[in-house]
Amino acid sequence: MSTEDFTEGFRLVRKVDNFPRPGVTFYDLTPLMADALFFGRAMERFARRFSRRAVDYVVSPESRGYMFGAALASKIGAGFVPVARNGSLPFKSIKVQCPAGYHHDINNVKELSMHEDALPKGAKVLIVDDILGSGHTALACRQLATSLGAEVVEAAFFLEIPGLEGRKLLGDTSVYSLMTV
Repeated sequence: MSTEDFTEGFRLVRKVDNFPRPGVTFYDLTPLMADALFFGRAMERFARRFSRRAVDYVVSPESRGYMFGAALASKIGAGFVPVARNGSLPFKSIKVQCPAGYHHDINNVKELSMHEDALPKGAKVLIVDDILGSGHTALACRQLATSLGAEVVEAAFFLEIPGLEGRKLLGDTSVYSLMTV
């Protein structure tokens, strides 16, 4: 369980109050991604941490998770496995349902899916997403990966919102994040 100090990158995170609905604060990482220097530094920090570990695949949920996960997978020499919403994968898939949206919105359910042949048994998997909030999406990714016989070595995020208790929901899964709010 760790969080690295990346406070210089936090200045590029845009805070948007009352989005997507009143009472919700959205943390927009697109300005950080648009800054080649800081996005590169962030990816280097992740790569340093995970290049020494046995990671066969990076598993990331759509949509922003794809950008972070694919970039990291390329840097550490791992395969990339997408987790998609609403049956948008073209091949036979396994599915899991989880709360959509925010911690207080647990009655709004989404379905996440992964190709049934995406991960071989025993594969070492790293879950990567942009933000750890309530943890429901990361938990769904873990459930999909482990149902195929893979081992989740860690879950990694660029930004964590501790007040939403995502780490708690992920239980014994090791969690790493660059920044917290």
